[in-house]
This record gives sequence, structure tokens and C-alpha cells, in this order.
Amino acid sequence: MVDRIVVDVDESIEFQCIASGTPEPQIEWSRPGGVRLPSHAVVDNGFLRIRRVSREDQGEYVCTALNAAGQAQVTGVLVIREGKFTNQRSQRDFSLNILFYSTSYYVGN
Repeated sequence: MVDRIVVDVDESIEFQCIASGTPEPQIEWSRPGGVRLPSHAVVDNGFLRIRRVSREDQGEYVCTALNAAGQAQVTGVLVIREGKFTNQRSQRDFSLNILFYSTSYYVGN
């Protein structure tokens, strides 16, 4: 399943990935094809935050949960558009015990 968020340039986004399992899974964020995460992205405790997105930030972001039992992945797609402020929040509950959230918000000057 893919979660998609559409935001304007200069908005900020937050993807959250929650995984459960025994032993406790490790959560990693990446981009397909070896594309690096944006230099202004912050990964912390299952969150991927990108402040003031630009067109270069557009694309897929993959959350991978790993433990001794195996791995599970979920993909979020960030779509950048120009124009009026939008605030969308979506939630997906995936199999393999991953819960994924995405949020956008405006950061003023």
C-alpha cells in the first residue's frame, strides 16, 4: 500500500512509521534506487520530517521495519505542487504490524 501526500513548496511534512514485534523492530527510512534522503530531512524515533519542501524532495519514501523475524516495508509518496496552502492528514494501517501517518503543515517566516 502507498500513502500519498500532496503539499505546496515551502510546506513541511511529517511521515510517521510505527512498527511492533518481538524483538522490537528497528525502523529505517530510505528512498528507492539509492536516492539519498534530503539533507534537510530529520529522522527521529520513527518520524521522517522535511521542513520547507522543495520540488527536489518529491518522490517515494520507504519505511522499513527490521527484526529477527524479518522485515516489512511501507512506501509514502510526496507530491509537490505550487499554489494555495493545503493541509491533508491521512492514516493507513498496514499488515505486518506497521502503522503509517503523514502530515503536512505550513511553516511561516
